[in-house]
Amino acid sequence: MTTISVTRVEHAINRCKNAQPPKDYVLGPDLRTLATIYGTMNWEQRGRPDPSIELEQLTANERAALERWLVPESSGPVVDTCAIGRDGGECEAC
Repeated sequence: MTTISVTRVEHAINRCKNAQPPKDYVLGPDLRTLATIYGTMNWEQRGRPDPSIELEQLTANERAALERWLVPESSGPVVDTCAIGRDGGECEAC
C-alpha cells in the first residue's frame, strides 16, 4: 500500500494552483478534487500530527488527480513559494 502524507498533498495542491489558478474564485476540477482529499485527511485524522492517506482509499478520479500533481519523492526536496509569502524552502507554516 502506498501512503501519501498531508505535506505531499499540500505540495500537489500548490503545483496545481500555480499551473491552473482559480478563475473568478472557482476552483478547477483537479484543484477541487485535491482540496477534497486534503480536507478529508485533516477532518478524519484531526489531532494526529501527521495525517496521511492510502492511495487505495481514493476513488480512481481522486487517485488520477493526485498522481498528476504529486512531485515524485525521488526528485529531491520541493521548493515552492510559501503560502505566507516566503520564497523557497520550508517554513514554520509549511
